[in-house]
Parts: sequence; C-alpha cells; structure tokens
Amino acid sequence: YGLKISGLFGIMMYSPHVSPAVTTLKPSEEIVFVWDQMKNDNVPVLEGLYKISSDGIDSMGNKVEKSITINIWK
Repeated sequence: YGLKISGLFGIMMYSPHVSPAVTTLKPSEEIVFVWDQMKNDNVPVLEGLYKISSDGIDSMGNKVEKSITINIWK
C-alpha cells in the first residue's frame, strides 16, 4: 500500500510488512492499519510530530500520494 510513517525530516520509522498478494485495492476498497507506535526495530517512538503517508498508482497510471501529520504525546 506504500504506507510509511516517518519523522518530519524524512527518517523512516515504520512501514508494515505486507504480502505482495494483497497490495492491490479495488475502487472504494479500504484497509485498516493499527500502529502500536513502535519503530520497525521494535523500539518505541518518542513523542513528537510524525508524517503518515501512503502512495500508489491510480487506474490511469498516475502516481498518487496522501499524507497527514500527527502529534504523539506520551
């Protein structure tokens, strides 16, 4: 799904490991991910601002990306 969570300076914190067999979504289909605020190396993230983004290719072959910034308080 092209999902990734990074610090605001672009340092990758987390990206789910998804089987290639489920990487294509049909129109209006959605997938829900739950992030436990752990990095890929199983170390907890610190409080602060993080960017959650997802990218992919639409039906016309155009690259699309959506993102949101979140603030984690501990």
